[in-house]
Amino acid sequence: MKLHMVVDVDLGENQGSFQACEQKAHDAMLNFGVELMKQILLSHEQQELKKKKYLIKDKRQKTYQTLSGEVCLERYRVFDRKTKRHVYLIDEWLGLKPHQQISGGLKHKIVEACVQRPYRQATKEITQWTGIKRNPLSNWKMVQAESAKVLWQDSERGMRPYSWKRKPIPERDPSKPDPCEVLCIDLDGTFCKTQKKRFPKHDIKQAVLYRYKQRIGNSKKHRLVDKQIVLSKTSETLDQFLDRVTEKAIAHYGAHRDTLVVIHGDGDVWIRNFKINYFHKTLYRLDPWHVKKKMREALGTIEVPKAWEELIYGKPDELVSTLGLFMVQHTKPRSQEREKMQELIEYLKNNREGLLPSNIPPEMKEKHPRVFLRGSGQMESNICSAVCSRFKLRKMSWSGRGLDHLAALRERHLNGYQQPKYKVPEPLTNIRIDLGSLGSLNLPSK
Repeated sequence: MKLHMVVDVDLGENQGSFQACEQKAHDAMLNFGVELMKQILLSHEQQELKKKKYLIKDKRQKTYQTLSGEVCLERYRVFDRKTKRHVYLIDEWLGLKPHQQISGGLKHKIVEACVQRPYRQATKEITQWTGIKRNPLSNWKMVQAESAKVLWQDSERGMRPYSWKRKPIPERDPSKPDPCEVLCIDLDGTFCKTQKKRFPKHDIKQAVLYRYKQRIGNSKKHRLVDKQIVLSKTSETLDQFLDRVTEKAIAHYGAHRDTLVVIHGDGDVWIRNFKINYFHKTLYRLDPWHVKKKMREALGTIEVPKAWEELIYGKPDELVSTLGLFMVQHTKPRSQEREKMQELIEYLKNNREGLLPSNIPPEMKEKHPRVFLRGSGQMESNICSAVCSRFKLRKMSWSGRGLDHLAALRERHLNGYQQPKYKVPEPLTNIRIDLGSLGSLNLPSK
């Protein structure tokens, strides 16, 4: 079937400015899209009416909202002899119920826009694209309903994550190539304002998973290869969030018991616990920027001495000894300065493993570029793009339910709606075990 239509644009004798002509062309294209969509819907209805199983009853008017614009037409109400019910052929084709008028394509675009930008801004953009005037509150309700439907479908399909805390990760199939030799997991958290000021802020945690970093052209910037993001919900516990991170590693990358998991973090307790309780072979890398920040705060200075800064990279014991000596010589007992120094020394002791040399062979470093470097610059950038740019803008505050629903849709959008590549088996045991007994990270020394 081919439809032939002509677009007429009246520019007048004096065309005027280019902006005026451009606006006229834009309005003409919107009107053309509406007429074309109207012809498509009516032609489909005529083709269906040629079938003998329908009995025409009457005509009723309805307005449809589509990607091409708002289409108002009269469509037939018919009786289906096979199903013994009255139907609207156009509504059936669009997958709409009698009280619905938004097409699936437009609904997807509205949800996509609201996931990326504030509701008011997204609503204005939809109006500019399609000429359809919508209410930000209506778009908010649509996003909440769509997210609730997606979450319900996931729970119905049995996609709730297993409990992987202190459980053995599945082994890989030795007859097949290793799908995931090394995997990076960057962990961090931030806070979002709540609508009720008497309640604490929403604690949002994020995990960024990727294989390695790749240089962008000739610049110094790098991009994450095969990146996936997991955002926590206010309605789930920390263990449930870390279970979802573990399942993402297994389902998307094929992570197994022998996978070397490189964890980058800022030294928070929950990040260290993730390293201890979930994967058997891990390499923990502490971000030096956070170490320097804590040192500046404890010392009350702008710069960190270069001699101390050099000890951050591979000499944590010597750094702790140096700071301990400085604390005894330059601070008074029970003073606020000494308490800060003691907190800094305790922080370095708890994260000692993250400051030690990686002892990774050069061949593995070449095979997985920039994976074993310290630093969480990529994590901070992803926190900004995934959470801050959507949930922490000026005057924004969130209810727990609204934040969870939008975060679930935004997580799917950032991950490109990719489906799991590997099946996640159920843990072999429900009993907590010592993960260290299953195997440790034994790498040759330099």
